Amino acid sequence: MRRAVAGLGAIAALAAVLAAPAAGAEHDPRIVGGEIAQPGAYPWAVSRSEAGTEGPAGHGCGGSLVSATMVLTAAHCVGGITPDDVDAVVGRDRLDDAADGERVDVTRYALHPGQFDLALLELGTPVSQPPVGLATLAEAALFAPGETATAIGWGLRSENGSAPSNDLRQVDVPIVGDADCRSAYRGFARIQPSSSICAGSAGHDTCSGDSGGPLFVHDASGTPLQVGVTSFGRGCARARFPGVYMEVPAALDFVTDPDPVFAPIPERRLAKVRGTSRVGEPLTCDEGAWAGEDIKFRYRWFGGFRPAPVGREREFTPGEGLAGKRVNCEVLAHNEGGFVPLVSLPVRVHGNG
Repeated sequence: MRRAVAGLGAIAALAAVLAAPAAGAEHDPRIVGGEIAQPGAYPWAVSRSEAGTEGPAGHGCGGSLVSATMVLTAAHCVGGITPDDVDAVVGRDRLDDAADGERVDVTRYALHPGQFDLALLELGTPVSQPPVGLATLAEAALFAPGETATAIGWGLRSENGSAPSNDLRQVDVPIVGDADCRSAYRGFARIQPSSSICAGSAGHDTCSGDSGGPLFVHDASGTPLQVGVTSFGRGCARARFPGVYMEVPAALDFVTDPDPVFAPIPERRLAKVRGTSRVGEPLTCDEGAWAGEDIKFRYRWFGGFRPAPVGREREFTPGEGLAGKRVNCEVLAHNEGGFVPLVSLPVRVHGNG
């Protein structure tokens, strides 16, 4: 994924299920108009990859190492999945070079509890690569409008590209002022200056597959400092639309939190329908056992071919209209750190005669 003006889809889905207001924005991620990074230049670069899948085919999003056991990425890259679904590939320049860098299990993840498209991935094993430096608000002059920043990632090299880059790539992009960015996206997305940085120009941008990756500047000594996380944009490298990045200095409390609230983790991968599947007999949506803090659950039942839910409680009693049809339940577990949906296998409802 990239900065997808389709990218905050998972978070928007949660908002819809929880009946919370959602801000619309398409999301698509990438590196366009850049060049291949020098080998070893960015040992803290991370590929959030499909578990067990090597090479570009497994790459989904970017990220950055912020401590020996924590990766910073975009919330829309992980919201709604379980840690078993993804690995973190750290310190690898070419995605097909399995001998380079480290591939580590992700044990838990935490989404930013506010309006930032940010997430932290906890690694099962500490890695040897050094973390990236993080800019602070006191260093705002380094990422002021007109300054140049650098984005890196394995995303598409053009808006119509079909596959992630095998090589880690970099591109220099100019920082765009808040007013100009809001004007560009008026009617397409809501830009929040307090949480975002805009950067890019015609022909130079991130693209699909770069979501979650870092935007950074250099201090007076040449040390890279991360200032942004690739979030979304309209198209890739279009003249009117710079990329939108979550501002890291404005969210340092979350990024450096040693004990964030992590998303729920299910003991099993399916919900289960319990009870006698017969008209007039109550069924229960069994969510199973979960690990996590302050978990709450929402339930939905679906029956026949109706796209809309036929029930929204943990218990559901099918009526005559569902006789002979299949029903299944969906449970959404959520807390401050994230959300995970589970769906049951369908069961057939038997009639009374």
